[in-house]
Amino acid sequence: MNLEYILSELNSGRPVVIPVKSSNLTTLSENPFPKQLTVLFSRGTIYKYDNVDIDIVVKLLMSESLGKFFNQNIVNKYNFTRLHKDGSINYRG
Repeated sequence: MNLEYILSELNSGRPVVIPVKSSNLTTLSENPFPKQLTVLFSRGTIYKYDNVDIDIVVKLLMSESLGKFFNQNIVNKYNFTRLHKDGSINYRG
């Protein structure tokens, strides 16, 4: 996927699934209503972060290092839910 297409999809108001190239993150899913960012990590864990603005998702996608941006700007700044692969809740933080 190219960045221009991803940005147009993010601005569409529909949920978007974005495969990413990172040693730590494999897939991002952004749902604008409600504002949720779901992250699939390379080890298979899934976290859903609440109230993440679309501009943060765009900055994440445009960052030089997805993992570094993610750790500095999302981890410990947004409430999250750890999910099982079947979608059931494992942990809320």
